[in-house]
Amino acid sequence: MVYVVVCPSCGMARASSKVVGVECRFCGRVYDAEPVFSGGLNEARSIVSNLNMKSTQTFRKARLPRYKWIATRKKPKVELSADMAKILYILEERGEMTVRELSYILGLKPRRVRGILQALRKAGLAECIIKPRKTLESFLEERDTP
Repeated sequence: MVYVVVCPSCGMARASSKVVGVECRFCGRVYDAEPVFSGGLNEARSIVSNLNMKSTQTFRKARLPRYKWIATRKKPKVELSADMAKILYILEERGEMTVRELSYILGLKPRRVRGILQALRKAGLAECIIKPRKTLESFLEERDTP
């Protein structure tokens, strides 16, 4: 039997095999929980995904963002705040994302998200990838056109 429980401290959901003495993977708090759902593992995973993430809209921008963030998948050696844990969890689940996408999902201001990402980068838990504006193909196209 798998239960879906929600942490009262940070509000993140997770699948657990117990409801007493559950440790939150995000903020580290141990709590006794009221299960939101009980059943199979696949159903629990889908419910956890729906509870933890807002459905994101596609981002239509005139220019493509150059800076994308990824999680390094290292185990944290320091205690993380609730927002740090949420951002790290989203990056691990979805892969590379921009600050704007993360701020939309979490409902935080982009400046706050940037500060959290820089703190995660200093701790070695996240990295920034800079995508070039021009690729090798675009240089070849410019050279071929008269």
